Amino acid sequence: SMPLLYLKGYHALQGYRVANWLWKQGRHALATYLQNQISVACQVDIHPAARIGSGIMLDHATGIVIGETAVIDNDVSIL
Repeated sequence: SMPLLYLKGYHALQGYRVANWLWKQGRHALATYLQNQISVACQVDIHPAARIGSGIMLDHATGIVIGETAVIDNDVSIL
């Protein structure tokens, strides 16, 4: 329950998952808006078109930037 409440890296990744789904549905403006709100709230910038696998952990997430063409495989920790 702690990640759900306190870890902004977790929050940013969950927001990215929603934004990525919207992006894949062709709703680019809404996906970009959501990404911007996540960036402001969490200080983590993950483009909705980035490809990120499962099992990702963003520890001390402040300042992380993941661009549009980034591909991150499964089970990766970014410290």
